[in-house]
Amino acid sequence: GGACDKGAIEDPGYVPPPPSVVTDISDDDSGSGAPDGDGASTSEFNAPPPSTCETLDGVQVEGNGASPQCQRLDTMQIAKPDMKDDDFVDVVDVWSWVNPDTEVCFEASGGSVSFIDTAAMPRTTSKPVTYSKDGMTCAKISGPGIVLLLPGDPPADAAPQAAAAPRSAPAPARSLNNCMVKTTEVLKFRESPGGGLVIRDWIPNSWLPKESTLTAEERKDGWFKVDYYGVKGWISGDYVEKKGNCG
Repeated sequence: GGACDKGAIEDPGYVPPPPSVVTDISDDDSGSGAPDGDGASTSEFNAPPPSTCETLDGVQVEGNGASPQCQRLDTMQIAKPDMKDDDFVDVVDVWSWVNPDTEVCFEASGGSVSFIDTAAMPRTTSKPVTYSKDGMTCAKISGPGIVLLLPGDPPADAAPQAAAAPRSAPAPARSLNNCMVKTTEVLKFRESPGGGLVIRDWIPNSWLPKESTLTAEERKDGWFKVDYYGVKGWISGDYVEKKGNCG
């Protein structure tokens, strides 16, 4: 009613992510509450819930092994003042466990796809490449957001993947000795250098905090492999201060 702000939606079908169970077995004598140098710490996490996208009529979502959640929206729920009911054919909100290159397909033979990124503010709108697949209109999204099927002509069929040109083997990572790095920003902790998956990215506060001093074990393409309380991963060298023999 009139007491509800525009854009505020109460959805009884919301499926929250599973709670995490963290068991800390660190032996800390400093009183700081942080694990000491032996890195004795363990965590256990529940599996994600079943994907609600599988029960949504007219839409198919392939999450690359993840369990994304889906909900069909209307004009008011999109919360775009300039949008009318006839501006789109279908619209779905894809959220929770959404991996990069998640494919969203609408059971319609025509139109194009628009994507509203809801992972950050202000929201941004983009036009992913739209293609036809098995009679459906499809596009790939990079993360959680609102996917709109817009009216229009049928898109072209998905082009077959061209054979990749032979490339030289990537340079191996270099081992480091006596190298310490200190983070200058809150950083994502990745499984591999560059665009590797973020380690434990569905758990709150799992990114590396600012001003953390860490031992760097390897360096590759401007990235450092560090040890964070027993968990090893890669961080960008653009946001660290180096001390010692860091190559």
